[in-house]
Amino acid sequence: MRKLVISFFSPLEKVKVYFSTCYHGNMAIRNVEPEEDLKAINNRLSFFNDVGVFADDVFVMKPVFSDKIKLISHRTQEFLKDNNDPIEADALVTYYRGIFLGCCFSDCLPVVIYEEKYQEIVALVHAGRKNLTKILPKTIEFLENEFNLSGKNLEVVFGPYIHKESYVFDKGIGESVVQEQLRIDPLWRKYIFQNKEKIHLDLGGCAEHIIHSYQIPSENIFKIDIDTHKSRHLYSYHSKQDGKMFLGIAGIGRR
Repeated sequence: MRKLVISFFSPLEKVKVYFSTCYHGNMAIRNVEPEEDLKAINNRLSFFNDVGVFADDVFVMKPVFSDKIKLISHRTQEFLKDNNDPIEADALVTYYRGIFLGCCFSDCLPVVIYEEKYQEIVALVHAGRKNLTKILPKTIEFLENEFNLSGKNLEVVFGPYIHKESYVFDKGIGESVVQEQLRIDPLWRKYIFQNKEKIHLDLGGCAEHIIHSYQIPSENIFKIDIDTHKSRHLYSYHSKQDGKMFLGIAGIGRR
């Protein structure tokens, strides 16, 4: 039986983006409890089957909250057959049809960046509060420099993430979070909101500021407007802190 899937198809219907839900189960593989990891593997296989993607065509990165980018090709597939190490990165890029890029999320912001009219290039970015202001501009610049693209030709999709009204901290711990964010990048000053009792972070607002700074037009930005903290269909670390995660994949389907 097919389970609930959150999906987005680009205007030209080349780029396809899918997110699993709680109905597919936890997708996080942590290499701690073999039985739980086996369940997660089977959950992933069920999800891939439901969206019509071959498991061998999906490359799932292990986020490290960095600015590390990995370019994925068919040669990567051959390399991974002989190497069991996960792909440690916070952005994956491919220009191959049929390859899907994947990452597990709970509250962090999934950002898909693509160009489908001329070169058919897709990037999947894992953007959390600790790395958003580094990995997002670096990925856009990688696409511009590596493939001779300009921002005006790029299109962007925001996946489900924890929204400003939900990404809230009590004043005590929140003050330390504020100081940490400002050390990471002063830009955060515009996207931290405080009142007498609470502190809120605006991941989406900060990401959109960066995207616009690269001249990506507003009409090229698409949003899957789901707050992970409020959704009963998605996992949220900020809500339950149980370590469960949903999986997002993006790619250009085969002809």
